[in-house]
Amino acid sequence: VEGASHMAEGYTRAKAGNIGLCIGTSGPAGTDMITGLYSAAADSIPILCITGQAPRARLNKEDFQAVDIAAIAAPVAKWAVTVMEPYLVPMALQKAFHLMRSSRPGPVLIDLPVDVQMAEIEFD
Repeated sequence: VEGASHMAEGYTRAKAGNIGLCIGTSGPAGTDMITGLYSAAADSIPILCITGQAPRARLNKEDFQAVDIAAIAAPVAKWAVTVMEPYLVPMALQKAFHLMRSSRPGPVLIDLPVDVQMAEIEFD
């Protein structure tokens, strides 16, 4: 997955208007994205990294692969967040795209617990 964040950076650099995206699972896949996030931040390259996460009920406990990736990524991202409510996902994506491109461009990480991923929501 470390290569995925670098590929997302390359995609963004390849053509004006592109936004590279990488998706990884929870735990090590998320931490493997950190080098790519750092590289994108250093060069003001907007990329979006989306990570999976353990179910919300297991967060902040000694659970397999339930790492606080938002806290780990925060120093190298314009914004790093774990979305705790399904209805907030569209707003988080909208904010991510705004932040990636505004002021000094840079990377964003959105972490989605598996139960948030599986929920059905209504949105406009």
